[in-house]
Amino acid sequence: MICFLFGNDLKSVQFSIRRRVGFTIRLVDMAARLLLIFLVTFLGFTPSFGESLRPYHLEMARLLRLQESRLSISQSAAQLRPGQSDYGTPRVDYLLDKIRSDSFRKLQKYLDERPIPYVLDPNGRRLISDRHHMFLGFLKGQSILKTRFPGKHLKISYSLGEDFTGRDLREFQRFLEENNLVFLRSSGQQIGWSELPSHFDQMKQDYFRGMAWVLKKAEVMDDTGIAFAEFQWADRLRESFPELKTEWSWASIEAAVKFIQDHPDDFRSLAGFKEEAVSIEVARKNLKKYARILGWNEKKVLTLGEAISMTVPGQVNYGVPRIKYLLKKFENDDFQSIQHYLSKRPLPYVVTPKGKRMISDRHHLFIALSQAQEIFKRRFPDQELKISYKFLKSFEGKKTKKFRKWLEENKLIHLESQGRSVSWDQLPTSFLAMSEDYYRGVAWILKKAGVFDETDIAFVEFQWAKLLREKLSSTQEIYEWEKIEQIISFIKENPSDFKVLPGFKEDMPSLEEAWQNFKKYAN
Repeated sequence: MICFLFGNDLKSVQFSIRRRVGFTIRLVDMAARLLLIFLVTFLGFTPSFGESLRPYHLEMARLLRLQESRLSISQSAAQLRPGQSDYGTPRVDYLLDKIRSDSFRKLQKYLDERPIPYVLDPNGRRLISDRHHMFLGFLKGQSILKTRFPGKHLKISYSLGEDFTGRDLREFQRFLEENNLVFLRSSGQQIGWSELPSHFDQMKQDYFRGMAWVLKKAEVMDDTGIAFAEFQWADRLRESFPELKTEWSWASIEAAVKFIQDHPDDFRSLAGFKEEAVSIEVARKNLKKYARILGWNEKKVLTLGEAISMTVPGQVNYGVPRIKYLLKKFENDDFQSIQHYLSKRPLPYVVTPKGKRMISDRHHLFIALSQAQEIFKRRFPDQELKISYKFLKSFEGKKTKKFRKWLEENKLIHLESQGRSVSWDQLPTSFLAMSEDYYRGVAWILKKAGVFDETDIAFVEFQWAKLLREKLSSTQEIYEWEKIEQIISFIKENPSDFKVLPGFKEDMPSLEEAWQNFKKYAN
């Protein structure tokens, strides 16, 4: 009968029936899950009943986590606990360099081939026992990923080792310690369980841990696969050679290699020790592929004079209020405070095909430094400020087209002026040739006033400036607070116009709160 009625469409009918049945089953399953969540969540507020449901609550949490074998980076950050306190920057910088250069597909494959091993703690949270640097690198690289691959999300793969959900805390801790799945030391000192960071953003940088990774890549020590072997090398190097200069120059790395060669008995007991020491020449050759992240070919600190002669901007416009605030700071702060301020704010840069340093951020800081030269000469005639840099990539001697394409793809260049697109040829060749944009100045004031949030998305203040220009094109261009209050009121009255912008806040401060937030920046 079915064949007679439907003829060649029998297969489509069968598929439709299966799909409807499958949908019904999924719907029933979803309803059952929602009912269980309701019982556990709402009825659980009754103390006696809630306590009786605790095993089921934990079991549900465990099952949900077991199902989540692949999570996004942001999901992972909320669920993961590190099993160590410290990390080394070279390994993280290596991953950030990879994130800036590799395709989305390559990065996903890299993660898929390296699942993160974890143990579920008594509260059902994941404590990872390895690949801390890998996860930290991708966590720190989120803003780069958002810029390079908008709308796409990498997935982290996981591998469950042991499940302690609902079990005794001491049993869980003892298991991790006995199986060497946790490292309870920080900067060479023993720490307790309570001192382990609860989130990855609480981990601390340890120079010697970074040096141990560099030495492994130089093949001074073997990669053994033994848990926390690089931490053991880090602690031994810290104890035996504390005077090692903590930088990533080849001179510092060479000093560490020579010290190990000259004092083999200090290191012989460590996993990965090599009786036949690698030569200095071979060690340097092995590290050649990591030279960029170690910054061997680039000076990371320049005098102000050198910096001004070598640095070019990656945008056209600036805002006056930020410059005035910095000039006031340079006029009033002492030399050491200014130097400390600069050291904490390195200028990220790319080497252009002609060998100049094009910075991708902190333009206002550099403009203020350029304008403050006479201030510094007057106030500090016998002292010279040092400008810190953060090296990203070199295109020296390479094709201009490749250089420009890379900067545009990574959102490290801002090809707009007064809200309109400009070509590469219209970019200023010096900081003195940059021009003021009133709305860019207003955007900085609004951010400091707490009207919108600070984000890690590139050129956010330019996005706010562009929309403000469109909506308030006839406004009088003055920076008096009364005028800023009018602009804040306009944003509050027209929130739908600004919701599309990064950093938008549904709950904006009052005009009085905005002033209190901003007044320390006012000139």
